[in-house]
Amino acid sequence: MFAATDMVKQNELLQVGIESLIDFSAGDANVEVEIRRLGVLHDRQHHATRPELYPLWVNALVATIGETDSDVTPEITAAWQRVVAPGIALIGSYY
Repeated sequence: MFAATDMVKQNELLQVGIESLIDFSAGDANVEVEIRRLGVLHDRQHHATRPELYPLWVNALVATIGETDSDVTPEITAAWQRVVAPGIALIGSYY
């Protein structure tokens, strides 16, 4: 899926996306437009990211946090999963 991707740009987009997921979970209504835009961008007609891939992405995110944060706890891991869930569900619903 990322063979022809500019990974520097992708990393920047990933950071913005994660920030948007956090803000959306916190109830920031302004960021909902961005989450919906990501849903369209990843729908069947665009990047065609199948809904079953999103849990894998969340697991990879949480695993990466666990590998890079020496202070991570099961509670922090659960909090990350809880925080990204609403936005991921909305994005996945566009498929």
